[in-house]
Amino acid sequence: MSRVSQEINSFRRPERVHVAAPSVGAHAPPTSLYVHQDLPVVVGFLRHCGCPFAEKTLVSLRSLAEKHREIRFIAVSHADEAATQTWVNEVGGAGHVRVLCDPARHEYNAWGVGISDLSHFLGGSALLSVIELLPQGIRNRAPAGTRWQM
Repeated sequence: MSRVSQEINSFRRPERVHVAAPSVGAHAPPTSLYVHQDLPVVVGFLRHCGCPFAEKTLVSLRSLAEKHREIRFIAVSHADEAATQTWVNEVGGAGHVRVLCDPARHEYNAWGVGISDLSHFLGGSALLSVIELLPQGIRNRAPAGTRWQM
């Protein structure tokens, strides 16, 4: 897919599906994310690959995973495997973070991470926050996935 096609596709709003957010104090939802049950797990859900906020999330998880080897860190992408791996390589790798792909967004939905509204990615505060990430070398890259994902 060309970069222009990726850009256009990233703006298409996905079908809204029911999300089931776990309540505070409840057990985590049944999921395929629990690959290591011997250690506590921190799960980070990424917006779209190419999104500066997704990059900041992965960079933060990578830093924490390096410092806290007694905890498993997982980043969940809704882009496909190839696009996710390309993006992960562009942003410096995953380090000790396991990156899982969930293109159907089943994990996102099970954890209550739904889609957003237009202001979520085109609102003034969102755009200002993107600009604030530039000094860290974090910027918009070729998108893979939907910009509507929270």
